[in-house]
Amino acid sequence: MKNLTLKQTWWKMIDETKDELLDLCSQLLQRPSINPPINADEITNYIVNYLKENEIPYELVYNKPNMPIIIATVGNSEGKTLCINGHTDIVPPGDLSKWEFDPHCGTITETQVRGRGASDMLCGVALALHIAKLIVKNKIKIKGKLVLHLVSDEESGGQYCSKWLVENGYAKGIDAVMLPEPTSYNNVESGSKGSVTAIIKCYGTQAHGSVCSFVGDNAIAKMIRILSRVEELRTMQAIYEEHQLPVVANSKKIAETILKVKGVGEAIDHVTCNVSYIKTGNSEQSASSEYCEARVGYGVPVGIRANDVKESFEQLIKAMNLSNVEIEYVRIAEPTYTPAKEEIVQTALENANYIWNKEVIPVYQWATSDGKYYRYAGIPTIQYGPANIDGVHGYNECADIQDILNCAKTYCAVITDFLGVEF
Repeated sequence: MKNLTLKQTWWKMIDETKDELLDLCSQLLQRPSINPPINADEITNYIVNYLKENEIPYELVYNKPNMPIIIATVGNSEGKTLCINGHTDIVPPGDLSKWEFDPHCGTITETQVRGRGASDMLCGVALALHIAKLIVKNKIKIKGKLVLHLVSDEESGGQYCSKWLVENGYAKGIDAVMLPEPTSYNNVESGSKGSVTAIIKCYGTQAHGSVCSFVGDNAIAKMIRILSRVEELRTMQAIYEEHQLPVVANSKKIAETILKVKGVGEAIDHVTCNVSYIKTGNSEQSASSEYCEARVGYGVPVGIRANDVKESFEQLIKAMNLSNVEIEYVRIAEPTYTPAKEEIVQTALENANYIWNKEVIPVYQWATSDGKYYRYAGIPTIQYGPANIDGVHGYNECADIQDILNCAKTYCAVITDFLGVEF
């Protein structure tokens, strides 16, 4: 293990400031930034005050109202630049009666930090802020620059924050990116799915309900026919290069181990499908429906082009020979990956393995994140963050304290190896 003495100094700091880090996790969880609708004022104000109090240079920018972006920077421009991207928005808590605790409590138990966003990903944001604080407070000299990109719209696609940052020069000069998105301790995610998301719109002609099977044109009936077949695209399977095969095998193994569902490993190398809503006419009418719409999302794995999924989707609907059907695309995003041989991947793997004293492997994730925007720009990007995966976007979300601490130590070690530090 290279630079071990330097890393041990970091790790001692993390242990000695454990309570500060956990309190920061708790404070962020108590300031929910639910998306939708995005309302990030409270958590943004807290983070900005935290940066001010700890003399961490920052910039607050807005691409769109109510979607703040915080950019914090420590170090200098004499070496490489490492970026940590984190998002402050969280998904809604859902049915409150199904929670065993207040979803916004931020409670710290002997082993966990609890609340919506603990795993995805406010504890990850907290560890990034805490590391920046340690650097400034202890006058740690970084042989390069550490930049934090803290965004507020990841859960709705990231197009107005992370995408905008990359497209408007804020990623210029960045050599690698780490996202403390939920991964569990034993895998460093180096690739993620793309997506094809569409709204299907069926139009019909109204007729009396008693004869609508013979006259008129029922929009709902057409939609039922379409939705009964949209999952046929799940048979589309990715094709990989030889060097990707071990990562794919790792990914399928991890998915089945974590999610504990037979066959779920196919989510890694096959297209996935989700119908997220259906809207239709007035339920009080006895006439056939004139309009029906549904939102269909396809997850596109590394090894398949998003455009191929789009074309297959259109061919599927065209072959049904239905009239007055429109498709509106909400999002088309290509899958992305960083080769496992890249320095940022190997550095994260080596240090996480050492800290946990357990096997940590490179994988592709079964979902997507803002990491894709940096990869589109050619920047090597990984994800590694504290999480109990079964609670992500579910009930009783939490993160283990040991996971938070070890992830923080891993990030400190990566900064040491990738940038270089002096104490």
